[in-house]
Amino acid sequence: MSKIIDWYLDNSLLSDLLIILLIVFCDTVLPEIILFKFDMMVQSNILNSLIGTSVSLAGFILAALTIIVSFRSNIACKKPEDAGSPLELIFSTDNYHKIINVFKSAIIELTMAFVGLYIVWILSENLTPEHILQANVYGGLLIFLSVVRTLFILFLVLKMDKKSKNE
Repeated sequence: MSKIIDWYLDNSLLSDLLIILLIVFCDTVLPEIILFKFDMMVQSNILNSLIGTSVSLAGFILAALTIIVSFRSNIACKKPEDAGSPLELIFSTDNYHKIINVFKSAIIELTMAFVGLYIVWILSENLTPEHILQANVYGGLLIFLSVVRTLFILFLVLKMDKKSKNE
């Protein structure tokens, strides 16, 4: 399980794209997967909410990235064998750059979701309710995956910080 999580975190943009493409493929082959039917006004409201959510969460993740960068600036970089705490160890190895990449990719994904959903919103008068529903589902999924991944990493880093303060 650990190797799967590591691969997912190392290849987060590709992984999320593959997950969404798999769902798109399944929905194309078996259109019964997404059966929800809403009127256009409800879908438009959901679309507007997802646009605002993606921008807000990109800001949140940027703030979390700032926290992690500030952790590193307060911890002296040492060789891994000289690290005195879990945080010193994580910031002294290649893991720091992996963490930064996870957060950067999440910001990129949320920006892509914002742009994609905004384009759908602009074109919504010319789209069918099914297309807007699909944009809502796939955009929401992209937002969800980005947030869960970054929160997972953030909580791991905060847990290590808590351990280092208890020692």
